[in-house]
Amino acid sequence: MVDDSIMRKIKACLARSQSNNPNEAAIALRQAYALMKKHSIELSCIEDKINKADILTIQKKRLPDYSFILADLIATFFECDYYFSSSLRGGKIVFFGESNTPNIAAYAFEVLLRQLTDARRAYVIFELGQVKVKANKTQRANAFARGWIDGVRNKLKEFSSLTIPEHKRKRLDEFAENQNIKTSTTKITTKGKQVSDRFKGFGEGLKATLFHATEYTQAQTEKLGKIENGYSLENFSV
Repeated sequence: MVDDSIMRKIKACLARSQSNNPNEAAIALRQAYALMKKHSIELSCIEDKINKADILTIQKKRLPDYSFILADLIATFFECDYYFSSSLRGGKIVFFGESNTPNIAAYAFEVLLRQLTDARRAYVIFELGQVKVKANKTQRANAFARGWIDGVRNKLKEFSSLTIPEHKRKRLDEFAENQNIKTSTTKITTKGKQVSDRFKGFGEGLKATLFHATEYTQAQTEKLGKIENGYSLENFSV
């Protein structure tokens, strides 16, 4: 039987994870998961509600394929899922999952997509300026974007196995089915010169940044420990 004080601490951490400050929310969520792991407590025993968080997009019908690949990577890392919703007012990427993970995933996606978009635009201007055929330029730029995401994935592997636990995957699938949500993944193929474009993108992706530890002391971050699925945000520079 778990001590009531432990349950109260976990619930308090989950409450703080609703903070509008993404860094503070991530740290609080990590504390909650660390306590649950230490005392062998399932999240379903604390909070069984599936929550949502969305990011508005300019495109109303569909995003570029690399955007979906990035969304899939972020969702997996934070052990949630996502889908694209379209309406007359615009499109949006919607993350859904337990506790505050969708909010953190949405924040991470927004930050990284902005960096990816800027890097891809710069690559088109400075590296592909001499490419005359528009279709070829787009394909090569997309290969660069795919490589960029590969770089981010490589960094995330330092913190996570990038797999969603079976019991969480089951809950997400059941929620998607009940809500009539269609999720999908996208692949980008590369060939010829695109291989070098993807390699260059990989190098740039390794430079991507998300969370920074400057707001926390070394003692604080060591005390917080690691989150359940293995990633640690105190040195999270992806």
